[in-house]
Amino acid sequence: MWRHIYDRIRHEGKVESISEMKTHYLKKVLPYAQSIQHDCWFCAYAFDRNVEEFGAGSIHIYPYPIAEAHEKTCKHCPAKLVDPKFNCQDPHCHWGEHPIQFYNKIRSMYRVWQAMTGDALK
Repeated sequence: MWRHIYDRIRHEGKVESISEMKTHYLKKVLPYAQSIQHDCWFCAYAFDRNVEEFGAGSIHIYPYPIAEAHEKTCKHCPAKLVDPKFNCQDPHCHWGEHPIQFYNKIRSMYRVWQAMTGDALK
């Protein structure tokens, strides 16, 4: 998905809504699938683990404040297995504000994962 977004931004030279680009991509690739949490595989995984930990009615962990809800959910982000300090909303590589930097961060984490596991995604 992020390669698709990266290529579109590089090719078109402009940035439309990153959320819309993610949604469009997922509908094209998985037209039969239900919506994925935040249109993000990492978030979907984290929310599933959050439900396992806090129960089915707690996807957004209300009545906690948003920041605390994110903290409880984001701790399950699979990217944290590679980089424990990973935060998709980091001001330097925020997925929506700086999608090229975010894509580069994901790629660098993938290279680290490859080195850690000796494996590559098929």
